Amino acid sequence: MKSKLFVGGVTEAWKYQIANELQMNLSSFPDKYLGVNLKPGAVRSSTVWCMVEMIQNKLTGWIGKMLSFKDRLTLIKSILCSIPIYKMSVYKWPTSVVKTCEKFIRNFLWTEDP
Repeated sequence: MKSKLFVGGVTEAWKYQIANELQMNLSSFPDKYLGVNLKPGAVRSSTVWCMVEMIQNKLTGWIGKMLSFKDRLTLIKSILCSIPIYKMSVYKWPTSVVKTCEKFIRNFLWTEDP
C-alpha cells in the first residue's frame, strides 16, 4: 500500500484508532515515501545532497566523451534537469544546493572536452 498515515498531537491510542478506522498503515518521521525522504522541519543541505552527488556522478561519466555543445545541452535538458524535478516538487531545496548543481551543470556545458 502506497498511502501512509502520519498523525501528531494525539495519544498513541488515538493514533492506532485513527489508523484502524481509515485502514491505513501508521508511519512516523523520518520516513521514505515514493523515493523522497520525509523529515519534519526545514530541509537541510544534507537531506538533498545525495542528488548533488548523483548529478556529479552523471557528469563524471560524460566528461571526455568528445561531445558537441548540442549533445551536452541535450544531456543536460533530458537527464540532469529531470533528476531533481520530482524531489523539488515535494519540498523547496536550500539555495546553496541549487547553486552548486547549477555550477556543476554550467561548467560541464561550457567546458570543452580535452
